[in-house]
Amino acid sequence: MKMLESIRQVKTNSGDIPSLVAAYEKIGKGNAALSIKQCSNVILSKQCQNHLEHQSIQIQYCKNRFCPICTVHRSYMLGAQLKTVVDEVAQISKGHWLFLTLTIKNVYPEELGDAVGHMMKSWQRLSQRKQVRSVLQGWFRGMEVTFNERDHTFHPHFHVLIYVRHSYFTGKYYLKQDTWAALWKESLQVDYTPIVDIRRVKSRSGDEKDILGAVLEVTKYPMKFESIESVIAHEHFDSFESAMFRRRSIAFGGMLKKSLHRVKQDHPDSIEQEPEDHASECKVCGGTLSTNFVLWNDSVKMYQSYS
Repeated sequence: MKMLESIRQVKTNSGDIPSLVAAYEKIGKGNAALSIKQCSNVILSKQCQNHLEHQSIQIQYCKNRFCPICTVHRSYMLGAQLKTVVDEVAQISKGHWLFLTLTIKNVYPEELGDAVGHMMKSWQRLSQRKQVRSVLQGWFRGMEVTFNERDHTFHPHFHVLIYVRHSYFTGKYYLKQDTWAALWKESLQVDYTPIVDIRRVKSRSGDEKDILGAVLEVTKYPMKFESIESVIAHEHFDSFESAMFRRRSIAFGGMLKKSLHRVKQDHPDSIEQEPEDHASECKVCGGTLSTNFVLWNDSVKMYQSYS
């Protein structure tokens, strides 16, 4: 199975897993360490012998924010959700996609938690400003946090996918980059001008109808934790984990949020979602599904089947 091979490669090649387990044990969170260590070790597969193409797979993920396996899984799920939403928005509306990056000054480890909380509130203030509300049709917001090894500081920032009205570039509502920076400064309530970047999303082909690939690029940002080994090595994992604990690093708003909710309700099979149950009968013929357990063998770095 292609899915199992992808997971096997992550479990075999990722050096983050052992160091992450050790980091959680060091800060006294043994349960989290054990969950990461056991992530995706057990896979339950059910299949109808008469319809082999209909297979139900349930993987036991640990769902930890920093787990490399769950990161890949979440990125896939998020990409599927955004693809569905973008497709629907393109059918019901004409507009443009913008990519907005909002930053703050680097902060020290002990300041990270407060900084992240402040940024979340500042985004709310920004999105409710009249100038922004007049152009903002919908948005997807992801937070990325990078680590600077040189001065041991963190750099939290937002990557925001924005959908604006079709007349944005020609009408009176157009906002220059300097205006976005000024609005973000006011929303942050700081005495410096933060770095802000706003640009139009364009496909590689230059065809606006072929925009999906470029739009989906935004999904990689809130999923990236490539600095985790460096954070652990410099003994700042406790501050990092504490600052990001139970934070909503991604969010949908406006037209995109409504579209996602509508698609989930009207066409649940068209969008990837976590399975809520595990069927015992084939959806096609009603026949009984055969059960197969696939377990990870760490000594040989392979999945082994137990029917």
